[in-house]
Amino acid sequence: MQPAHSSRIATRSGRDTRQALLDAATRLFAQRGFDGTSVREIAEAAHVNLAMVSYHFSGKEGLYAACIEPYGRSELEVARQLLTLENARQGTERFRETLLEFCVAQADLRMLQPDVTLIVSRESDGGVPIAGKLFRDLFLQTVNLIRGFFEEGIRSGILQSGMEPLHAAGLLYGAMTQILRSSKLAAKFYQKDLTDPTFRRKLFADWLDMLWSGIRSETTSTSKRSPHRKPVRIRKRDTR
Repeated sequence: MQPAHSSRIATRSGRDTRQALLDAATRLFAQRGFDGTSVREIAEAAHVNLAMVSYHFSGKEGLYAACIEPYGRSELEVARQLLTLENARQGTERFRETLLEFCVAQADLRMLQPDVTLIVSRESDGGVPIAGKLFRDLFLQTVNLIRGFFEEGIRSGILQSGMEPLHAAGLLYGAMTQILRSSKLAAKFYQKDLTDPTFRRKLFADWLDMLWSGIRSETTSTSKRSPHRKPVRIRKRDTR
């Protein structure tokens, strides 16, 4: 009789093996980082043959990149759908509502994939070379779309003309990341958890209101947000 471990390996399809490696690697990379995780540990956690890492991903760096890339592409797709020039030209309320929907959609994405979020947050400080390429190709493009949205807001008279769009985009993206990393603090001090979508949306709405007072044009209307606004919709996408 074959051991249970060998039986699992033998009966898995190539697609199942690949996904098992991705699931195990994402969990271990989030816990231990790239350098603290060995290929053997990943294979054992996934219950697959060690050689399958090279077969499916061409090695540890390829597997690491495969853990991050779908998340980065999903984040970029959200930005492309929401941060359009049309949404930046439709007036103050549409502009601000779009920013809120973008932050909430990004937060929803990150809450669905907390391990990948932790890996990305760690890599934002520099690390694996292949991750640097992904950051340039995907995450930096998201920041560039935010910058373009702000640039159009300046041209439309919605935002201050003296504001530097790239700085504002970096601050928005960075602050959003830090807010999402503070889930445990929110639970401790506010008795609220960022996994609660209602609280998450309220938190970002309040934060954007504070941000808005610093970036809006002097001629922009200061009317309060309507509590019954219709959200800007985005298409759902498989993030795996």
